[in-house]
Amino acid sequence: GLARTLLRPFTAATMATTAGMLLWAAYEWSLADIEMTSVWVATAIFSLIFAYSSMSLSAARGAKDFTGSARQVFYGCLMQVPFVVIGAYFFGAAGALIGQMVRHLPTALALRKYVAGPPPPPGMVTPAMMNFGRNTWFSSMVGLFVWTRIEFVFLGLNHQPADIGYFAVGMTLAGLVVQLPEQMSAALMPYFGRHHDNNDMEQLELSYRRVFRWVGLFIFPVCFGGAAIMPEFLPLVFGQEFIPAVPSATILIGTACITAMTIFPSAMIAARERSDFFLWGSPSMAVIMVVLLALAVPSGGAVGASIVRAIVHSLWLILLCYYCWSRLLMRPPIWDLIKIGSSAAV
Repeated sequence: GLARTLLRPFTAATMATTAGMLLWAAYEWSLADIEMTSVWVATAIFSLIFAYSSMSLSAARGAKDFTGSARQVFYGCLMQVPFVVIGAYFFGAAGALIGQMVRHLPTALALRKYVAGPPPPPGMVTPAMMNFGRNTWFSSMVGLFVWTRIEFVFLGLNHQPADIGYFAVGMTLAGLVVQLPEQMSAALMPYFGRHHDNNDMEQLELSYRRVFRWVGLFIFPVCFGGAAIMPEFLPLVFGQEFIPAVPSATILIGTACITAMTIFPSAMIAARERSDFFLWGSPSMAVIMVVLLALAVPSGGAVGASIVRAIVHSLWLILLCYYCWSRLLMRPPIWDLIKIGSSAAV
């Protein structure tokens, strides 16, 4: 009954956001800017479907329906490619956004089976859940702008728009690398939470250390190997015009393993009901990142932004692991990771 309980407030917030985007589209229409009007209408539709898709995916994970959610994502991906091609060809950016929306449509429609049924009993949402949701929302909002967007601002203020494009190419490739461990780790938090509820600390630490090792065996060779071939790979994919993006992309790909490794201690902290850590941890890293970008980007450009990103994500990983080790008594397999990383580098 949890999905049914949350559906009404979720719908209210989602519809308010969608209405805001449509109001902005109406403003663009009043300025006779047809292109931006269509882009904002498409963005509103995409946001609406993506929101319900996210809720459906969360409900599927909570119900352990991983097979069903994987099937829906697979169908969505099959549909996405032709719809993006057709939409972009005939309608430009707005059509591409609608095509991207199709990727999330099967998952969004699957929400019906998780919210169907009789009215849920009262008291379904506990204070601990409310606290977790509030803390996660705040830290995610900070992360949305700081971890993924703030470099664009400094590059745009100090360099040409092309530098933003060069950096964005590296970010895109690094994001592809991080996607797999993120999706593989979807079940980690409820799995960790079950051991926490059962007070099985031994199994919890064993699982924590094991997931570090297994993902490290995959992610370290991919990141180091990807960085090694980037001078040949990037121009092959994006064209010779993007050769200036090679240095920053090499750094971003080579250090994407750091970002991937932050997933596991974050899941551990959330599963142990210590999400208040993110209320001070995320803003602290945001301040450090802004200061370093202000110092490095004016002279370093996209390469400087890439180095700053690697440094801040390293500090974030150290802080996460230190908190898990000192407060939650969960030790990461440091020596194992050193050996895996060394062999991958060789």
